[in-house]
Amino acid sequence: IYYYFFISICCKYNINFMCEDIAGNKAENNTYFEIRIDKFGPTITRIYYDFGLKVSTAEDAECRFDFKRNFIFENATKMSGSGKEHSTGWRLKTYYVQCSDQYGNKGGKIRVKPIS
Repeated sequence: IYYYFFISICCKYNINFMCEDIAGNKAENNTYFEIRIDKFGPTITRIYYDFGLKVSTAEDAECRFDFKRNFIFENATKMSGSGKEHSTGWRLKTYYVQCSDQYGNKGGKIRVKPIS
């Protein structure tokens, strides 16, 4: 016996199952799960200089930068690092940094202007 469930919204679910085979043996069980839909991009929690530009995020992300404000994320320069810590070299130019999570949600662009 196969059961198919289609769930397209976030919420908490408790599904009860009851199966009976041809010999009349019965089994009952249930499962509980919660669906959370992530619709928001990663938040940049910290930006600092440590022999290069360092960026920390609140969740695992991929961060990229450009020196133009209106850059396209996929065409921007990928920062080194993974998870929540990212870095790149240091230049005395204004950086625009944006990060994306594993679902493709992009956070806002942050402007970083070094002072000499």
